[in-house]
Amino acid sequence: MVLLDLIAGFDEAIVIDAIMTDDAYPVGFVYELALEDLGEIVQPYASHALDLQTTVELGRRLGHKMPETVRIYAIKIGENTVFREGLTPPVEDVVPGLAQRVIDQIDRSKK
Repeated sequence: MVLLDLIAGFDEAIVIDAIMTDDAYPVGFVYELALEDLGEIVQPYASHALDLQTTVELGRRLGHKMPETVRIYAIKIGENTVFREGLTPPVEDVVPGLAQRVIDQIDRSKK
């Protein structure tokens, strides 16, 4: 629900997150996705179970101005059960390039 408040009122949103997949791409691969790529809207059983697509749709149904464009950059990770400070080396290696991609995208959107 916090995300709803953060993105409401904007024309565009950029979300960067981790993703686990079983495809052949290596850890650190960056997927560029849109909301439509996330599948069906989930009927959550609790407010903390809202996914991104459901959050945007909920905001729209509540009458909030929600972003028309949501760009998602998902960095492939190898595991999600160990919590630690910092990033694994393959993920850390892609952050500077991804940060530049996001800056370039923001600059293009301003024009």
